[in-house]
Amino acid sequence: MKYIIALLTFAILLTPINALTINEVMAKGDEWVEIYNPDDYIDLSMWNISDNYSTDQITCYNITNCNLTTNSTYFIIIGRSTNISKITNSSITYFYVDDSTIGNGLNDNGDVVFISNSSSSNSFLYNSSSSNESWSWNGSWSLCQKSPGLKNLCPINAIENTTKNTNNNTTANNTINSTINSTIPIVNYTNNTICDFYPEIISKNIYNTDQVEYEIYVKNAICNTENNFSFLYWIEDTNGKVVKDTINTSSSTVCSKTFSRSWTSNGKGLEVYIIKTNLSAQCDTNISNNYAEKMIAIKGLKEPDKETRSYINIEYLERNISWYSEVTLPINIYRGDTSKYAVHLYITGKEKVSNIVSININTKFSNNTFKVSLNLKDPCKNNLQDGKYTLVIEGLDKTLEIPILINGADCEEDSKDLHDDPIFNFPKIVYIGDSFNTTLTVNNTENKSLNITVYSYVYYGNKLLSKGFNGKWLKSWDANKKTIKIIPNSTETIYLENKIDDDVQGTYKIKLRMLINERKEDIISDIKIVINNKTQVIGEEINSSFDNISKSSTNKITGNIFENKSKTNEKSVLDSIKDWISSIFMVKKDADNWI
Repeated sequence: MKYIIALLTFAILLTPINALTINEVMAKGDEWVEIYNPDDYIDLSMWNISDNYSTDQITCYNITNCNLTTNSTYFIIIGRSTNISKITNSSITYFYVDDSTIGNGLNDNGDVVFISNSSSSNSFLYNSSSSNESWSWNGSWSLCQKSPGLKNLCPINAIENTTKNTNNNTTANNTINSTINSTIPIVNYTNNTICDFYPEIISKNIYNTDQVEYEIYVKNAICNTENNFSFLYWIEDTNGKVVKDTINTSSSTVCSKTFSRSWTSNGKGLEVYIIKTNLSAQCDTNISNNYAEKMIAIKGLKEPDKETRSYINIEYLERNISWYSEVTLPINIYRGDTSKYAVHLYITGKEKVSNIVSININTKFSNNTFKVSLNLKDPCKNNLQDGKYTLVIEGLDKTLEIPILINGADCEEDSKDLHDDPIFNFPKIVYIGDSFNTTLTVNNTENKSLNITVYSYVYYGNKLLSKGFNGKWLKSWDANKKTIKIIPNSTETIYLENKIDDDVQGTYKIKLRMLINERKEDIISDIKIVINNKTQVIGEEINSSFDNISKSSTNKITGNIFENKSKTNEKSVLDSIKDWISSIFMVKKDADNWI
């Protein structure tokens, strides 16, 4: 997309004698640019043509008997997609650029055109166009009858093109002198010599950043002895407003001197400016060449437009999954200019077969990345079949439906009893800061091996409370995960270690998750977390920690051993407990110290 340049029609022709100049521009419809050549012969392979976006080389393309060295006074340049017969039936000289359009395609509503080589540049800036008339130079620029490849047909209101640069600069000098001559310092000199100083501005035609680097080159054409000079330089926009204040610089040289300068534009998007300079030297015998100016275009660093549309992308998805695997989705969500903020994910068939995960994107125009996990329902318990299902992602005025295959349901009766019910043991009460063990005993009664993956954790809602140990302590859901293989007709006991470090006293849930031959099974029970003060809860701990043992004992221990307020009775009961524990575990230490 090109920018509309809301500027008055303007042309600056800053070229040395015997350089190419832009003479006519047809921007609407079949585009072409006419060039005026004051030389007998000129090599176009050394020249480029460009607009405010891109630069093209001049080529012959498919022109028969074409030579890039030409002596034609007028010739036109067209894009390769343009048919010359639609422009004129006359026999004229024309050339192509190296792609389909001039530059990036001349904008009907305004653009800037450059013709340049390594040492000179000529440009034309316009802010409108016509399908019936072209912009033509005849002492000034105006819309008039098209004359491609020929002398312009506009009414004569200035002397011919061959002197237009001089006239243009003279007009500029008259304007400048009326406003700043009084501020140009007269430089004294001591040698009775003459000089002919003149300035040149050396810069790019187009800058892609806001930082403009340029040079002011001052030369003495007579080049006889060292002389003093002074020059002013400043920058204006195309409306004549000064955007860089005038600065005066004084120096001396025999032949030439270069001054490097820089300026930072405050504009955004495409802006057009004119660098200007005016020179003075008391020895100067030719003041007609003391003024110079150069038009530049700055694309600048325009802030990109914010994307108003929302989008949801899944970076990776396994399309063929098992009922007993966890579906993990790396997902990228961009919320544009919508009032909606929630995104929901789930897997469905005739009914939903997974949990629903909801994500809130609270900030507009924000890009967010998440890793989402979906857990599938047990196919055997919910009578679900292998086959095609749909991953649904909906929200932010968008709905994505992605087909997936789910398989691996093995719900035959003879496959349900691969093992006896596992025995799950864990303490009913645990202390903050102390590790504790959870055990799982599995008896494989079949003639084939069982592959078991198991881990345990304490949680509340969706908050993990415990750490797990498997070589080191980590706080993650499967930190103590272990995988074993149980051979046929054998029994294995798996030990899992957890602990609670945070001060979260209360009753919560402990879960042991098993994947037995890829079938997921969960055992969930209550667990109480208390501070590390064992004498307060000794009776309750003994009752719970050794629940399996107490169930097989004829003397079942209860949790009410401190209800009797008699000190004598309390001591008697405690002594009985100590003896009982010692007899079972053969604890060889003083019972009072253990309490």
